[in-house]
Amino acid sequence: MRIRTIAFEGLDGSGKGTSISQLARLIECGTWKTPKAIKEARREKILEQDGETDELEEFMIESYQEEWSEIMHFRSSLPEDNVLLIDRCWVSAASVRSARTGEDPKWLGNFRPDVVFTIRVDENLRRERILARPRALNDRERQLIEDDSFRNGVLQAELELGCIPLRIRERAPPVVAMRALQYLLGSKGFTYLPKETPPLEEALKRATDEEE
Repeated sequence: MRIRTIAFEGLDGSGKGTSISQLARLIECGTWKTPKAIKEARREKILEQDGETDELEEFMIESYQEEWSEIMHFRSSLPEDNVLLIDRCWVSAASVRSARTGEDPKWLGNFRPDVVFTIRVDENLRRERILARPRALNDRERQLIEDDSFRNGVLQAELELGCIPLRIRERAPPVVAMRALQYLLGSKGFTYLPKETPPLEEALKRATDEEE
């Protein structure tokens, strides 16, 4: 299997977007973030439904399948040996549903990235970052803070869906990026195309310094 699509997951406030940006500084790649229109449609459907209904699940499957078609179209526009870094994927919806219903999390469509990482940071640090946001918390963010059982259920579901945990003591995106790259370098099917700037040695030193 050739590694061409790499997704980053994790609880809200774990640093997915900034970690992707750091990894994109180290390797030749493209990046994908869910378009605003798709996010809004999912948010409206969630608000419309009363809990994790079958209708909501069917809508989410269709939505993620449609987005995956757009992702694959974008991926085809990249040079053959470049990877595509994806900010969130089906794991988000499936993990939340599993934590709320007790159902086993599953991949229910043809939209699975080749590799999916999940970022794990100290809960107090994550909570501080979420609470510092200028907007009001949504229901999921609030439940992740207030309900330990729900939060642990989401984390467990991510692992059951095959996510590879990247554990760090502090929220340090350069460290996450280097650990993701370390994993990829040991994986079959990954073509390593380093960017000339910054050099790998410089990035590694910066990541180590920031973690310390």
